[in-house]
Amino acid sequence: MPTGKRKSFFATKNDLLPGLENITKKFGLFYVEGILHDTLNIRCYEDMLDYEGLGISKYGSHLDNYFHVYERRNGRPSVRAIPQHTGDTKYDVSHNESHSLSLFLSGVYRDICIVEGSLQALPPSYKLIGPVARELTRGFKKVRNYAIGPEAYDLAKTHGYRLVTIQVGSPTEYDLKLE
Repeated sequence: MPTGKRKSFFATKNDLLPGLENITKKFGLFYVEGILHDTLNIRCYEDMLDYEGLGISKYGSHLDNYFHVYERRNGRPSVRAIPQHTGDTKYDVSHNESHSLSLFLSGVYRDICIVEGSLQALPPSYKLIGPVARELTRGFKKVRNYAIGPEAYDLAKTHGYRLVTIQVGSPTEYDLKLE
């Protein structure tokens, strides 16, 4: 099984706004939430600035706010029906690894911590992850293997916010520490 590439970061909404705006325009991207959908009418975000959960970690986990990221030039992703044991049907967007990235948005959780976000790709999308990650995290500080947005850095350094790498309930020894 091939291993993927990953760029991990900590960011607030204000940290994410410039990079998301730039990558959407520069690379012609759109975004689909990586969840099981209730209907075939699946919303594609042409701009992540329209996503009302931007910069917020709802559950305090690094798996919050998961999106498939596609290049517009490759068209819309296919959708498959997934029958549920309850008799309902859910719909899943095809994660075409050759034309997409996975984006887990970082965010603030309950004004006590900032949860890690990441941009990930499998080998067919390696050409896209580097330029997109650089643009998304432009102006961020590098601390070990993480990029930290200016506002997130200030909240951690000055206001004591935890930089959570897994989830809020994890022991603090797993958090990223600023020195």
